[in-house]
Amino acid sequence: MENNEDIRNFADDNPGKRDKKRLPWVVILLCVLALAVIVVALVFTVNKKQSTEGKQYLEEIIEQHLDPPADIKEGEDIPNPIDFDKLKLLNTDIYAWLDVPGTVISYPVLQHPKDDSYYITHSYDGSSSYYGAIFSQAIYNKNDFSDSATVLYGHNMRNGTMFATLSQYTNEEYFKEHNIFYIYMPDKVLKYQVFAAIPFDNRNILHSWDCTQRNQYWNLVQTILNTRSMDSYIDREIDVNMYDKIVILSSCYPGDSSRRYLVIGKLM
Repeated sequence: MENNEDIRNFADDNPGKRDKKRLPWVVILLCVLALAVIVVALVFTVNKKQSTEGKQYLEEIIEQHLDPPADIKEGEDIPNPIDFDKLKLLNTDIYAWLDVPGTVISYPVLQHPKDDSYYITHSYDGSSSYYGAIFSQAIYNKNDFSDSATVLYGHNMRNGTMFATLSQYTNEEYFKEHNIFYIYMPDKVLKYQVFAAIPFDNRNILHSWDCTQRNQYWNLVQTILNTRSMDSYIDREIDVNMYDKIVILSSCYPGDSSRRYLVIGKLM
């Protein structure tokens, strides 16, 4: 009996037998890991292809320039030339497209959900870039331009891109030739008329004026309209009231990064 028990114990403790029992599980685990690697590789490949497609489409729009939509009757839809589905393959933070006809300003508009300074140093595809991108701040603005005042930021680049041309609005002729800009969104197109172009200090406008309060919004508008500077131009023939919605394009003042240059348009 003791010998038989020893034999059984030896069989139970036999490493070779245990390895044979364990082997199928090892094979299954390796197969699962291999399948996971394949799935991850496929997802990466698809995402990269979609991102490349979105980037190519975006660059095509920038290069070709958009034709301004023709004037239409009230109640008619303005045709939207932007395919936002393709743009969102590149970056889901893209929510609009800003176009100032006759200028280099034709860029996507982005908003990071958590980091309001992210697109100061990142391009429209999320890559690190000193060009940055045109963006709004989620802490102050919704991404549908329904706020009384929306501020869009962009760098003043030495090569003339981004918002470098805003300061040209100091010239009356240039101002009047480029006094309309459009904001394209997935479900609508918004048209704005520029009524002011002014130098400003470097305060965060929407922090200094809580434009969710009607009186503070109107105080901001009055501050803009009352600006007196050789570098400003204000079209006094355009009526602006406290119920208008405005978009402020903001960039560094040429040669002085401690100041800003603003171009302001009202929704038509």
